[in-house]
Amino acid sequence: MWYESEDWRAYRFSEAGHGRGLRIEGRISVGNPGVAARLERTGVADVGPSVLNLRLSLEQRPGMWIQRVSSIRVGFQLSASEDAEAISRVTVTDETGGIRLIAIGTAPTSEPGALE
Repeated sequence: MWYESEDWRAYRFSEAGHGRGLRIEGRISVGNPGVAARLERTGVADVGPSVLNLRLSLEQRPGMWIQRVSSIRVGFQLSASEDAEAISRVTVTDETGGIRLIAIGTAPTSEPGALE
C-alpha cells in the first residue's frame, strides 16, 4: 500500500508522580481516507533493551473510499512503568522492510492534539 511519512519525533514527557514516559508520533499520507494506521511494538531479539522497535501497519477499512491523498497522525506511547526511561533509540519499520531511526528529543512546547 502506498504511503509517505514525515514529521517523526520521539520525546519524553512527565507523568505526575510516576516518572517520565516516552511518546513517538508521526504523520503519514495515504491514498484514501479509509486507511487506518497504527504503530505496534515488535520483539526483535538482536537489539538491546535500550532500543524500542515499532512496526507501522496500514489497513484498508471496508467500504468505498474516494481516492484522494489523506494525512493520518499515528503514535505510540510508553508509560514510565514500562521502562520508558531506559529507551535511547527508536526504530520504525514498515511492511516493505523500510526502516526509520528516530532520535529522542525534548517534549514539544505545545501539545499537538490527541493521537489517533
